[in-house]
Amino acid sequence: MGRYKSRALKRTVSVVLSVIVFLAVVSADGIVFAGAVTQGFKTNIAMPTGAIVSLAKGSSDTVEKTTYENEGSLIGVSAAAKDALIDLQPAGSIIRVAVSGDTSLLVTDLNGDISPGDQLVISPLSGIATKISDEASTKKVVAAAGEKFTKSSTNTKKVEVSMPDGSKKSVVVGRITAKLLLNDRSDKKASAQSNILATVGQKLTGKPTSPLKLVASSVIAVSTFALAGLILNGSIKGSFISLGRNPLSRDSIVNSLLRASLLSVVITAMGLALAYVILLL
Repeated sequence: MGRYKSRALKRTVSVVLSVIVFLAVVSADGIVFAGAVTQGFKTNIAMPTGAIVSLAKGSSDTVEKTTYENEGSLIGVSAAAKDALIDLQPAGSIIRVAVSGDTSLLVTDLNGDISPGDQLVISPLSGIATKISDEASTKKVVAAAGEKFTKSSTNTKKVEVSMPDGSKKSVVVGRITAKLLLNDRSDKKASAQSNILATVGQKLTGKPTSPLKLVASSVIAVSTFALAGLILNGSIKGSFISLGRNPLSRDSIVNSLLRASLLSVVITAMGLALAYVILLL
């Protein structure tokens, strides 16, 4: 009977270790997004990296900068080749457009300073995002900010924007890393969940973290605790059974239990370290 339990424990341990290794490899290879999924499109104008784009009217493969007028056909953000993890480029494509994942995004401080986790929407400046506000008439949430942006941020440019009342306002424009959402503004649940995950990852690592990385890291941590618990549980049960059968082997049994406990501690430490490293990738 003990032999069968030992075999079952070994099979369970093997499965859990396989899950941990798989998630680690997946994260290292970038399947857990640290970049973007991009698709190829055509364009009739120069398109800077990070510009929000929409499909041109009557076209399925040509994009233009997003404005309030064409927001309904918003599809993503113009991306650089280095930002693409999965890159789909049909023949004749001119630019890459990030449709999911993490990407560089043009933003402005029109609605105030941007903090990590803030929801971003389009602004009066075509193709450029700003922090969401209740007054804005935008229909979609473009992304969640992955880092802070203020007037004192590096590599910014000062521009003037025309306000709805006809006045002019001086703002700064720059780029930040952001997590694409592309949700309707009414879809508060999805946006809030992504916002919460982005905030948790930010607090744990001190930098922008993909929600999928956070999920993978959590699975590894839980799997590690489960594996350590199985080892300890099996060792403790086996020790009591062995002690009942042969009380004179107490020293040997205690040593085995201590070794199993040490192994559990080592596995837990390694698993938690791996989970944290995935967050930092």
